[in-house]
Amino acid sequence: MLYSRKARDGSDRREALADHVRLVADLCEQNCRKIGIPSLGRLVGLVHDAGKSSEQWQRYLLNDERDEMIPHAPTGAKLIRRTAQEFSETSYEQYAAEIAELVVWGHHSGLSDVIEPDGAASYEERLQEPPDAVQAEALARFQQGVVPQDDIRKLLESAAEELRTIMKVFTERCNADVYPEDVRQENRSSGEKRKILQRRLEKREFFKGLLTRMAFSCLCDGDRYASACWENRLEAATYTTDPKLWGELAVKLEKRLDGFPDSPINTARRQISDECLESVKKMREPSGIYRLNVVTGGGKTLAVMRSALYLARKFGKDHVFYVAPFTTIIDQTAQILRETFGRGDILLEHHSNLISYGKDENENEKQQREKEDQLDTFAERWDIPLILTSQVQFLDALFSGRGQCVRRMHQLCNSVLIFDEVQSIPVKCISMFNLAMNFLAGFCGCTAVLCSATQPALEEIARPLRLSEPADLVRDVRKRFPVFDRIQIIDKTQEEPYTAETLSEFVLQLPREVKSVLIVLNTKKAVKEVHAQLKAKGRAGVALFHLSTNMCGAHRLAKITEMNSLLAQHKAVICVSTNLIEAGVDISFDAVIRSKTGLDSLTQASGRCNRNKFVERGYVYFIRYQETGLAMLPDLRRAQDAMTLVLSDMSFFPVQDYFSEETLRAYYRYYYHEQRGSMDYPAPHDAGRTLFDYLAANRKALVGYESRHERAHHGILHQAFRTAGREFRVIDENTTGILVPYGKGIELQRQLLSASDYLDKKTLFRELQRYSVSVYPDGLRKLEKDHKLRFFENLGIYCLLDEESYDDEYGIVFEGGVDPAKYIC
Repeated sequence: MLYSRKARDGSDRREALADHVRLVADLCEQNCRKIGIPSLGRLVGLVHDAGKSSEQWQRYLLNDERDEMIPHAPTGAKLIRRTAQEFSETSYEQYAAEIAELVVWGHHSGLSDVIEPDGAASYEERLQEPPDAVQAEALARFQQGVVPQDDIRKLLESAAEELRTIMKVFTERCNADVYPEDVRQENRSSGEKRKILQRRLEKREFFKGLLTRMAFSCLCDGDRYASACWENRLEAATYTTDPKLWGELAVKLEKRLDGFPDSPINTARRQISDECLESVKKMREPSGIYRLNVVTGGGKTLAVMRSALYLARKFGKDHVFYVAPFTTIIDQTAQILRETFGRGDILLEHHSNLISYGKDENENEKQQREKEDQLDTFAERWDIPLILTSQVQFLDALFSGRGQCVRRMHQLCNSVLIFDEVQSIPVKCISMFNLAMNFLAGFCGCTAVLCSATQPALEEIARPLRLSEPADLVRDVRKRFPVFDRIQIIDKTQEEPYTAETLSEFVLQLPREVKSVLIVLNTKKAVKEVHAQLKAKGRAGVALFHLSTNMCGAHRLAKITEMNSLLAQHKAVICVSTNLIEAGVDISFDAVIRSKTGLDSLTQASGRCNRNKFVERGYVYFIRYQETGLAMLPDLRRAQDAMTLVLSDMSFFPVQDYFSEETLRAYYRYYYHEQRGSMDYPAPHDAGRTLFDYLAANRKALVGYESRHERAHHGILHQAFRTAGREFRVIDENTTGILVPYGKGIELQRQLLSASDYLDKKTLFRELQRYSVSVYPDGLRKLEKDHKLRFFENLGIYCLLDEESYDDEYGIVFEGGVDPAKYIC
């Protein structure tokens, strides 16, 4: 008998290769069915471990002491290539074979570049090499004892028909899309026509890349999940959510909404929520992209969650995702939903990747792979009904090359996707975000709702979002509900920049009736400086708070809860924070001070002022602060520049209203115009190239290929997947999640380190998300150098050991050796 693995517990238990590949094939088939390629999913599941059939690999598994790995993935890819060469008759069979080969080849190492940016094609060259003696033996044994070649041929034929159907829809959708140049139908130049045709071609190629990555996600997750289940004697099953659950959660949410006290502003919020739900009830299609444009403080979070639960129940969705730019929004929303639903087992907060695959110099290749395989079993896979996660995690699932990110991608299918504060999508990611959303809504059964008080016109840029009709769930909120007109902006940006000293003096000299003040600054360094000045000056009876992402989620939430309690008692409170507090956090101050930023951030910060209209008018002071290091924050610099132009223009507006549609359109016009060349994600190490092109037509690489090989590339796929995945960063540097000694997290860490049961460890990993802090590489190095971290290799986690390095006011304390200017939030 051929085996796939043996137990790590030292017993003689072994898993039959045939059992493993059939289980993975079942999982892949069911998950790929959601995107219309079940046969392709079954095909890659069946052949992915064909290379384990060789006598050499079996010896290696059972008793070989050699240190180096014996690669097994290429054998399965070559089996598909050989089958396609012998039996394929259509281009769609070639297309199916190309996807399957790429997915199987990379199921441990990641998707390869089909064509590298310089035109090289090392993956293609290796794939075309005839099987060596070991591979040939493995193929013979696999087809004789596990999966006959005829089964592979039939699946390849079925997969080709699936792709024929999908490609027809791809082409129809791409041709139907309206681009900005299409507005001038009659007088378009030949250049504009070529540009439109080129964009449609690029979109189709980008969709082909996303489809390939989705199949890859299904195989990677199916393989690792099946392995974890076998290792831990659990039954593997495709994830689905009982539709009854959505109804039960909706009833509990209605009960919470009914419990809000009567007030003019709560009445307006309820009406907005009702209109949102009515719009959702009229939907006939199970997928689409919609907008919820509601003023700050308009109750959009609960309104959209109410509608999402209805959609999930109506159309049988598997998940509801809530995606937000700041972890504070996730912290508070998760707390509200836990309280509302009365259970935590159906809800996940996913802030950061806690698992790190640290490389030990004393480990050989085999030991490193075995450790990675073991740690993969603990990686978060989004197999839960309600997922609250960050923009970083969401975009990483779509575009990052890291294995624990890509394996989650397929869970997005057949889901409701809520994007809170969608204007926060980084400019460099906009094109890829738009087209990925079009793909998820058009081909993966997703319904997306984009929420914002400052809705960006993503449907009007060069690679537009394909909105459904009617796109807006609620219209003209600001005009129809004057109760939300509750603040006044005081522009002080023409004055000299404030320092920590002068800003603290300004705060303490505000009128006595201003009992609570929120100060929002652009960097952690600035926040800490001003907080220290206010603390040094002091004022009797004033509670002073600091907030930044150096604090774990549970810590920040505790501080916000404490502030809300004091504010409800009309106590004097001053909070100094980065921008993490200005969006989606339910808190209200008498006055807000915001250092110069874009109009969208100013609007969000204003939403923390006089939120419930306890007084007729609250005041928001818009200032300049003497900050350093902003060159490392290019999006912020451009937002400030756009805002300067808007402030200049406002003197010519009929009504000088910071929150009018005219002002908002002017702001985004300036902001996006200055960055129109950056929306395709400029390649960090290849001037003039973009990650969008790597993942779409890869045009320059095709030219390079022809020059190198003196012939055109005849393949259907040509994306540089590995290069794009390696270079993709939502923020410029990847962060590492570390567990910190705060509150309940101390005991949870102890339980995790002593736990032996697999399911207990999975549960603890999820609970510990709230007690983690994401740290940049220089911060991680500093903590390691100071011996304040310990890395637990068996779990792949970093823990902060020194409780003195975690401060109750500031969170993690870095004593020099890091660049504080880079930390915007």
